[in-house]
Amino acid sequence: AMRIAFHLLILLALAKPIYSRSDPPDPMDRIIVADLSRSMGYLPPDGPRPIRLAARVIEQLLADPVPERRSTLILAGSTPRSIGPLVRDPLPYIPSLDSLATESADADLAACLPLVRSLLDERSEATAAEICFVTDHHAGNWSAGAVRNFARGITCPVSINVIDVGSG
Repeated sequence: AMRIAFHLLILLALAKPIYSRSDPPDPMDRIIVADLSRSMGYLPPDGPRPIRLAARVIEQLLADPVPERRSTLILAGSTPRSIGPLVRDPLPYIPSLDSLATESADADLAACLPLVRSLLDERSEATAAEICFVTDHHAGNWSAGAVRNFARGITCPVSINVIDVGSG
């Protein structure tokens, strides 16, 4: 009897509710940063180039239908640029992923942080933000000083995700 009760308890803990009276999700903005450095164009012997994997990941992030979320995409190359403003329906940004290409130089991902910061500054302080860096996580892509400067004075809740699409 004790064993049956234990298994029932595990099943109830793992079961997903059919109906839930949860509050609607809090507003959140998602800023996706695509690494366009030359290392993203490396062709590993056993798979696609990291830039192709990045395009797939970014497509999934943009197509993720969450109410109250605005999204945009920043291309982090020699000159970081946003492909558009934060929008509730980022699906029109997806076709631009077909032409996503690496640049011939290394990129400093921290160079795009002022652009990210400007997007954060345009928002309500009460709105949370998620910043997703899609990169091969090459060691030279970050500047510690720029990251420290970026973090100073941010007043809204921010989570940072680094999605590694590198070969290892």
